[in-house]
Amino acid sequence: MLSEIKENGISTSNDASRLSAEVTHLEFVGDRTSTSGKDITLLEEFLASACKEQKTSYSSSLRSLKITHYSKLSDKKILYILRSYPNITNLNFEQSGGFTDASLIVIARLCPNLESLNICGNQGITGHPIYKIAQSCQKLRHLDIGFCGNITDDFVYKIVKANCKLELLCIGGLKRHKPISDRTIIAIASSCPNLHHLSLMGCHNITDNSVNKLLQHIHNLEYLELDQCRLITDLSIRSVANSCPNLEHLDIGACDASETSICNIVRSCKKLKYLNIRCCRLVTDKVISEIVQHCSNLEYLSIVGTTVSKDALRKLSPKIKIKQDSALEKTPEEELNDLRTSLVYLAQNLWLTYANLEDIVQYCEDKIKDEHYQKSIVELERDMRGTAESLGLMVRIVANSCPNLEHLDIGACDASETSICNIVRSCKKLKYLNIRCCRLVTDKVISEIVQHCSNLEYLSIVGTTVSKDALRKLSPKIKIKQDSALEKTPEEELNDLRTSLVYLAQNLWLTYANLEDIVQYCEDKIKDEHYQKSIVELERDMRGTAESLGLMVRMYGLKEKINYQPTRPEYDTSHY
Repeated sequence: MLSEIKENGISTSNDASRLSAEVTHLEFVGDRTSTSGKDITLLEEFLASACKEQKTSYSSSLRSLKITHYSKLSDKKILYILRSYPNITNLNFEQSGGFTDASLIVIARLCPNLESLNICGNQGITGHPIYKIAQSCQKLRHLDIGFCGNITDDFVYKIVKANCKLELLCIGGLKRHKPISDRTIIAIASSCPNLHHLSLMGCHNITDNSVNKLLQHIHNLEYLELDQCRLITDLSIRSVANSCPNLEHLDIGACDASETSICNIVRSCKKLKYLNIRCCRLVTDKVISEIVQHCSNLEYLSIVGTTVSKDALRKLSPKIKIKQDSALEKTPEEELNDLRTSLVYLAQNLWLTYANLEDIVQYCEDKIKDEHYQKSIVELERDMRGTAESLGLMVRIVANSCPNLEHLDIGACDASETSICNIVRSCKKLKYLNIRCCRLVTDKVISEIVQHCSNLEYLSIVGTTVSKDALRKLSPKIKIKQDSALEKTPEEELNDLRTSLVYLAQNLWLTYANLEDIVQYCEDKIKDEHYQKSIVELERDMRGTAESLGLMVRMYGLKEKINYQPTRPEYDTSHY
């Protein structure tokens, strides 16, 4: 715990509460305790004292109370704290839980002089009591409700309209229901002229239109977070250089910012101490050169996912903490492991996105008769699904209908192990069998081949999980084509993964472009709220997956490593 209680070695228990009347601030970190458990003990003693309504020598002097990361901060405890310390003007309950909207209603009633409130990360709180606080506590200057998932855009709009004196506002991560909109950002621009600290991290729906208006009206910003604002383009980033000369903290991670705009920011914002330009794909060594010349106060720099070189970084002041994750510093084995892990999660996300697309297609099947839409959505679905179902059906038919089959190629089909085993049992004349990339094939299929396919001369099992032990049981006359990762060197597997990822990234962006066309085409044709919400989430999920894959390609320089020649240059230059 970092607090005045700890610094002065003071306990809040009844027999040791000889605090100086000058104590104005107490700070506790609840669940993140020291090994001895002393921190949590001090917090619980303080809360027990408040709940017993015991007077202390600092009952009237305490102005600021910080209790963070404490999961048992109940409504009852907060009520007793407010009764015992009536002059509190600053409350910080960041990442603390256990209390509900009821506590905030009490704060609105008992704390008319409240100046600062932080409930960041409380997922149970809604917007209504925050609105009541904004109305009742007209001295409120600092409000952090970031990542409170139940607070909607409508209430944030009402909050900023109700209190025009805000100087600090954190509303990032409010995306469980209706995310922050342009309307709310414009309201902030007109209602909060004194704002100097603004966090909009993860506000995926805001656009250049609102951000530019914000920067035109507010010129005293010292802290600005736009990380993961996906619709923000270089138009907004360009305005930062012209509108925020006093900026000390800037986070534009994963924004589509040009190198020219970032260089202009570096030249104009000479007070910068913190700069996050992670995953800004156009950042090169030129930005670092500008930082060296103009940012003498810089203390932190994140360049994860950029192409900045080691030589450029060596020119920076050693006092700057640099966060980087350059693939240039990784061994091939480390890169290979990273790519394997990322591919697994990307594949999972892509199938989830496809499932959402299926739901939307079914929902709209009877609602939209437009021939252009029907054709487009069918092609989009087919792009994502492939021909897995039809080929799987073909495999099952083959097993029952082709007893004289000698040559069968069902590579990359979605065939079950049972179906393939039935083929092997029924088609005893087989000489050629290709079951490459049939993901469900195991050693059981090989056992069936040993028993029933005495004429087999060729077998391809590339991309399956068949073991070496199973293959040893086969006749030596069979030519076996295999490309198991177990038999590849890490360098060979790494090269294959690099190539696959680059082309997969391009194909995914093409599919996303088709989805964008469909969304725009239907924008004015379908007013159904369920559809609107679903299609926006689908578009966001697919773009997120495509961006993640594109970032991986850029971050590891995969195109350069495989000497890639784009088949669709417009997607290569725009996205990865």
